[in-house]
Amino acid sequence: MQQGTDLQIMIVEDNPADAVLAREMLSDIDNATYHISTVARLDSALAELAANGFDAVLLDLTLPDAREFEGLKALLAEFPELAIVVLTGRDDESLGLEAIAEGAQDYLVKNRMTSELLSRSLRYAIERADLKKRLEEASILQNRTREMDALYSIVGETSMSATRKRFKSPPLKEAAPTAFSGLVKQYESTFDVAISEQLYRVATSSTDQFRRLADVFCQYRAGPKDVIDVHLSVLDKKVTDENPSPRQLLSLTQEARVVLVQVLGFVAEGYRTYAMWTGGPGNGSDRE
Repeated sequence: MQQGTDLQIMIVEDNPADAVLAREMLSDIDNATYHISTVARLDSALAELAANGFDAVLLDLTLPDAREFEGLKALLAEFPELAIVVLTGRDDESLGLEAIAEGAQDYLVKNRMTSELLSRSLRYAIERADLKKRLEEASILQNRTREMDALYSIVGETSMSATRKRFKSPPLKEAAPTAFSGLVKQYESTFDVAISEQLYRVATSSTDQFRRLADVFCQYRAGPKDVIDVHLSVLDKKVTDENPSPRQLLSLTQEARVVLVQVLGFVAEGYRTYAMWTGGPGNGSDRE
């Protein structure tokens, strides 16, 4: 922790004496400036975290509205990147290790806590949480790269590829960027409906949307790699908007593959129809 560092710390503690003690210990630390917010309940902590950003949380395991690890799990469910140091009145190493296994960055026993120990624990917790975030971001990027390589290798030289080559069409995202952006939006809409059907058994049908989307792909003489380009663009947008964990990203990627297979199937069906036309799927006038 650098000299003069400003840190936003939340103390979640229902015992006023323990809360005051932790605040006083933080005020004794001269290598950082702590801006401290104190709440006594889990629901108050969740509301405060939603309204304001914090670098770390000191969390008591015994709260009026949360016992044992309920508070820890609830905080991490809403704020998975949060650095949390658990405070416990029990001098029980197994309890502390269990807290770390549940996602806490560190734990401190109240009657053994000192200013130096508290400062070091907070510093390490923040650094570990930051490292975890960067590792997860790297994992997401690596997974995205693997998914892209896998999808492009799967399509290879398909019949759709041959149709595209017959008309000597360049990649859609280069030849018609505006059309490509429109397809991304339409694909995302269809994607959301299809994912809802998979996850929540929603009583709607995405079949008609798939067919309309496939028709547009065919109108632009899009090949399988164009479809995958659109698919990956939508996935990238989902990652940016939703910031999924590696586990959530894996689930999303698997569900998205089902959507991609369906779209490719409808596009292939469309190309079989177009192949019966004398002139094929257009003469290039529908590209920008």
